[in-house]
Amino acid sequence: FRNRREGFLMKKQGLKELKSEEQEALAEYEKKRAILFSPSCNIQDLYEQNQNKMARNFAKLQMETAQLEEVTAAYKNVVKGMCALVNVAKIMDGFLQEAMVYKKFVDNAAKGTRQFDSFSDIINKYNSLMSILRKNSKTFYESLGSLDTTRMEILNESTQMEEDTARLIY
Repeated sequence: FRNRREGFLMKKQGLKELKSEEQEALAEYEKKRAILFSPSCNIQDLYEQNQNKMARNFAKLQMETAQLEEVTAAYKNVVKGMCALVNVAKIMDGFLQEAMVYKKFVDNAAKGTRQFDSFSDIINKYNSLMSILRKNSKTFYESLGSLDTTRMEILNESTQMEEDTARLIY
């Protein structure tokens, strides 16, 4: 009996020296050990509790995986929107190049250079350039409408991504 008492006192003294986190971990271990080795312990119940906990963790993992897939899809939509912006930039560049050709034509005409054999050539070139400009401007304005739609989609997707990311983090 005396040896047990001394062992208990030494163990108690050792517990005082442990940090609070270590004390909590040790207390949790002792509690589980006491339950496991108690006569009323049912291993089947412990096994079922562990299985239920694993099933909950797996369901949570599946939910987080689905959320991650949604965020990935949102990022893909943002990339598609960026590609649409690049296409609009290409159309703008074509529009600018046509405008530069027209400006050069007007500058040359103002200088009085004779690039064309007759007045009708000047009119034909002017009409050709204007039709190209009209076509490009129509495409440009259609692209602007598409760009506005894409911009709204990107805005909605980025807002959704921020919310999903916040949910995943917290």
